[in-house]
Amino acid sequence: MPKASINGIDLYYEVQGTGAPVLLIAGFTADHMSWLLQVPAVAQEFQCISYDNRGTGQSTVPEGPYTIRQMADDAVALLDHLGISKAHVVGHSMGGAIGQELAINYPDRVSSLLLLATWGKGDERSRRGLEVWKQCFLNLQLDDYMEYLFQYLFTHRMYDQPGAVDMVKMQMLANPYPTGQTGFLGQMAACQAHDTLDRLGQIKAPTLVWAAAEDAILPPRFSKVLAERIPGAEYYESEGTGHMLNMEGFEATNAKLLEWLRGMSR
Repeated sequence: MPKASINGIDLYYEVQGTGAPVLLIAGFTADHMSWLLQVPAVAQEFQCISYDNRGTGQSTVPEGPYTIRQMADDAVALLDHLGISKAHVVGHSMGGAIGQELAINYPDRVSSLLLLATWGKGDERSRRGLEVWKQCFLNLQLDDYMEYLFQYLFTHRMYDQPGAVDMVKMQMLANPYPTGQTGFLGQMAACQAHDTLDRLGQIKAPTLVWAAAEDAILPPRFSKVLAERIPGAEYYESEGTGHMLNMEGFEATNAKLLEWLRGMSR
């Protein structure tokens, strides 16, 4: 099991494929398996690096709180460990927040930046939503917690596919490295404090800001603000998908992802 000893922790990672490096950064409480449907496609043409953020999966779970900048530092330290000077950075949700901090603070390490279903700063609605999310995690049985969470992660289309939601639930229950309370609270604190709005103008990398039209957690208005403030950023909005566009409608997501990466690798 490959692990990088960096920044006082061990970071679990996987590398597949060859070509220009692509760093896939997972979202809140998710591990590298959240990219399960993207890695096979990306690795056919690129060197694909996926990993578990601190607090999740097989990486170390230190006491929190964590910060988004701290997790961006972890990502760069992983690139150093792998001898990679520059990579295309793809971040989903919290991973997109990490990608922003990485691009702001380490501009020479980012070939291009792809921000999926993410945000630059929360508002009162999202602040309250995160607090409810935390209380549900702390107080509900796991099965009930997942049922609550899925209502926000997926659209009705996922539920309309017989067995699709139950399959996701089974996979989560079978995860031998579930995110526990320490990791959850550590990452939650990072999300609650995240704010890059006044620094987005420092991003130099070619950037695609990608929203999901039916995202109930981070609606497109958050992505539109990012696209407006990041110099030269492109904005794309996928129809018919919710927050987990890397799972729901993944074929279309993979096609757009590869289109971007190919264009940025010419």
